[in-house]
Amino acid sequence: MAHEHDRTEAYKTEDRTGTTERAEAGRAEVSGMGEADRSVPGWCAFFTPDEYVRFAQEVDEAAGCFGADGQNIAAGHVTLAAGAPEPELHEFDLTELAGRCRASDIDEWPSLCFVAIDEFSTAQPQRDWLTLASFAEVEELLEPWLAAEPELMFEAEPDAADQPFSTPLEDGRYLHLLAAVPDFDDMPEITTFVPNSAVQAWGLSAEKLVRWASPHL
Repeated sequence: MAHEHDRTEAYKTEDRTGTTERAEAGRAEVSGMGEADRSVPGWCAFFTPDEYVRFAQEVDEAAGCFGADGQNIAAGHVTLAAGAPEPELHEFDLTELAGRCRASDIDEWPSLCFVAIDEFSTAQPQRDWLTLASFAEVEELLEPWLAAEPELMFEAEPDAADQPFSTPLEDGRYLHLLAAVPDFDDMPEITTFVPNSAVQAWGLSAEKLVRWASPHL
């Protein structure tokens, strides 16, 4: 089961009243900024007014892929739904992304913005962190999660490295592991599925993880 729909719904349900108006107003700001709106905020003062408008457009386009377009970026962040299995709303700081864009050719900005927002929304930094950490470091952050079928986050085989770890149990259900990854490097705490890559790095078999999870079920 993919999570694109879940992230979109999480953003929409934050405040259904007025969401459409905010989105329409945001798109109007991006496409037709007045002189006052073109003022470059201090957090990205290295942009010219035209570059700032272009950056805002690219962020809006990328956020729109996750149902989060129409936001004003003047404060230096956008709100995105991230995490699994229940996405939550978090502020995504745009400062680093703006710096990467300013240092790159403007033709690369669409890709840079999409990749950054996609990775945040899919909790890629958190999944990488789990892969680099040892099982002893993350054990207290883990909890078992059961489902009728393997949970899939991407269009790939269930045993692909980035897919959530899952293994069948005797009752026909599938065991997964959730991890509440603590905040690090300006990233908020986000709960996500433990990927196959992390389990492989820990060197633990599915049987050992089932034995570990049994007392917690």
